[in-house]
Amino acid sequence: MELRPSAKIAIGVIAALGTIGALHLLVFQKNARQFQSAQSEYQRTLNDFRNQGNARNWNEIYEFQYTTFKRELEFWDSVQSLNVAFPDKYNPLNPETFDRAAQEQDYWDCYRYLQNARLEGQAGQGPAMSFLGGRPSQGNQPPGGWQLVDTLPPALIQAQIAVEDEITRLSNEDRLIKSIGANNPAYPARVEGYRRQLLRLGMDLNERERLAETYGSVVGTIYTINRIDIVMQALPDEFWNTPDIGQRRKQMYDLFQMEWPKDESGGEVMYYGYRQIRAMQDMLETAKKDRIEEIYRVIAHGKLDLFYVDPAEANKQPEQKQNQWDPNDGGFNDYPGNNPGGRSPKKDTKEPPIGGAMPIEMVFKANNADAMGYLYELANESAPYELDKLRLRQTNEEGKIFAYAWFNVVTFVTVNKLGKNKAGKDMLLLTENFIREKKDEARNELREIVVKTGAMDLAESDGYVTIENKRATIIEEAFQDDTDSAEAPATATPSN
Repeated sequence: MELRPSAKIAIGVIAALGTIGALHLLVFQKNARQFQSAQSEYQRTLNDFRNQGNARNWNEIYEFQYTTFKRELEFWDSVQSLNVAFPDKYNPLNPETFDRAAQEQDYWDCYRYLQNARLEGQAGQGPAMSFLGGRPSQGNQPPGGWQLVDTLPPALIQAQIAVEDEITRLSNEDRLIKSIGANNPAYPARVEGYRRQLLRLGMDLNERERLAETYGSVVGTIYTINRIDIVMQALPDEFWNTPDIGQRRKQMYDLFQMEWPKDESGGEVMYYGYRQIRAMQDMLETAKKDRIEEIYRVIAHGKLDLFYVDPAEANKQPEQKQNQWDPNDGGFNDYPGNNPGGRSPKKDTKEPPIGGAMPIEMVFKANNADAMGYLYELANESAPYELDKLRLRQTNEEGKIFAYAWFNVVTFVTVNKLGKNKAGKDMLLLTENFIREKKDEARNELREIVVKTGAMDLAESDGYVTIENKRATIIEEAFQDDTDSAEAPATATPSN
């Protein structure tokens, strides 16, 4: 962590943030305490049983079983509350719940939020979202923002060209290119012409590539969705051969050469990209609440492996170089996750990662107190946003600062001998379905034991049963779980 204090910065508030080790502890502060408490109670119950020898009667056995199953359920509740489980609808290993339509709808929902946040910022109803607009790339200069728009290109509007005519020509050209094949001498010229036709509609494939390189693969996806959305709004209903919005989008995905988020190897990573863009939505919503003035730059970096860091080692702060920094230049050249105090170890480590994160780099401006409140609130969100690196700089405005922050958005965790799924295979990722199975097992075991003589008094005090004439009656509501989605996920219904 790097802080550049000045007389204008609230030194007391910064000091309260402490070292990078303390910042790591902020991430899971509330949930970690709950998790550790349940884990320690569960272990204490087991130790008590081991130390007491043989039970003297069945009542003692039932009492122990009740306590054990209750602690087991609390343990999995705590694991679930960490919000790091791999969602069922994104899990390709579970075909019953995998839902590609719902995944794509997630991206559209996040895009809608970003677009509304941009327009609200322009109207003075929230932080100015400079990073969502910006200039196109120029020569060797990278793009100056994500370049979301809300209208068709001015040249197309001024020429009064019907958008449906442009799409029809584009579709015809697409069919022609596919029919002649890449080996045809005319193929390169036809492809170049196709790209120019897309550009007339506001879709610049070269610019999308530069956006993905500069701001992250998911930004290229959002850019494409934005252009598709603007064109679809301009098309009359009678143009389409289907009333289904999802099918209409698929037609546009093909014409606009949609690319979903990819990893370094070129593989599609739908969940990682969604997790990142959904985290941005949370960050922007919190920024509005905490009166952040302007967000200049947001970069969605590629996946970062997470490794265990001993708290004692994390608290050691090595001397770090002071880089020259401008709030518009995207921060530093060094990679925070590779710095001591971050979550990535040295390259020669042989330890396997404990999970993965999708880092988000952000530059914003606010007054001292609001900036500190914003950072603290994000670090204590129910979703695990780890504040990995922070630098502050004085502005020319009284009491205001620029903040450069790097958040590791914990996206998934690996499991080590945690258990097997229903198919008997070792679990490699902590999934929603696996947690649900474990909770169901513990809940069913607890349900069977609460009516036993040795357990019913404890169960009554915990609200699981009522007792009348020494007979226990189960309170059904106590065994209902509102924290997970036991039902199969509904199929997404897209809306234009």
